[in-house]
Amino acid sequence: MTVIIVFSLLFIASAAGIGVIITRKIPLVLETPREVVNDYFDQGSSRMHVRVLRIRSWIKQGAYWDPLLAFSARALRWLRVVLLKLDQYSFSLLQNVKEKSEERKLLQTREADPKYWEELKSVKREEEKQEGTQAADTERKV
Repeated sequence: MTVIIVFSLLFIASAAGIGVIITRKIPLVLETPREVVNDYFDQGSSRMHVRVLRIRSWIKQGAYWDPLLAFSARALRWLRVVLLKLDQYSFSLLQNVKEKSEERKLLQTREADPKYWEELKSVKREEEKQEGTQAADTERKV
């Protein structure tokens, strides 16, 4: 509630300030000679007319081509760099996904294949046999 009151008072004070400024300026504006006002508008319109003429001659001469082509070249270079960076990023992302997919596929096929487990068992048995024969050989030597 207090916020509304504060903003209302601020609005009323601002409106009063605007009113005071306007009442002080109106007599000064009315005292200004008509010739001064007309000269100001004539000068402003002549400045605008000169600018329009310069723009027309610039377009008729074709002088806009150099800046336009330079801007287009810069924009295309920037776009090329951005697209190459995007291409490199997508390529590396695709490569990582492919590698992970192949690793997963390899792990899944090995574990799902019963021969894989038999090979592991046979390798383990061979290692145990070699250890047993090595132990027997060491006992014979001693």
